[in-house]
Amino acid sequence: KVSARGHEGIQKLPQRSNSTSGLFLMIEILESRLSQLSESALELIMFWDKRHFPTPWKENAWRDSLRNDSYWIFRASSHGNLLGVALFKKIEGDEVGHLLKILTDPPARKKRLGTELLNFAIESMRQKGASRIFLEVSETNHSAIAFYRHMKFVQIHVSKHFYGAGEDALIFEKSLLSEALTGKE
Repeated sequence: KVSARGHEGIQKLPQRSNSTSGLFLMIEILESRLSQLSESALELIMFWDKRHFPTPWKENAWRDSLRNDSYWIFRASSHGNLLGVALFKKIEGDEVGHLLKILTDPPARKKRLGTELLNFAIESMRQKGASRIFLEVSETNHSAIAFYRHMKFVQIHVSKHFYGAGEDALIFEKSLLSEALTGKE
């Protein structure tokens, strides 16, 4: 079972038979951000970030983003346990969302959690007026590249030495306009 909660109450997401191995998954957008995350949840997010990214954010960067209205954070949980987060920055005036981080609990990987979390975030952002989403991903992160391609993101650019030490970033983009018109996801 999958449900979602946003600023307008509970919304049902499409149920999928292979969704998160039968867990009841709640995905919500955090409107008051930092006040809705416990210290232990923030520590867990930072642990995932350090474990899975070559350049993890420092604690003050996480706290600043969670206090700032120009960020959207989506949280996935099951029975009160945090399973994943997605963090986007709103690019004001351009109706664009910049996916900065998507982090999931390692045991929850390969169970469609990232797909459910990103699908909910995409639909929420579309409803809030975003016309497209972009992101950077390391050229060596093959599983993330495959995931974003599966999610219908299109590579639009290569940013040389983005991550330093000669590591390039692939820039991906997803238009939300054509999907809103056609109803495809």
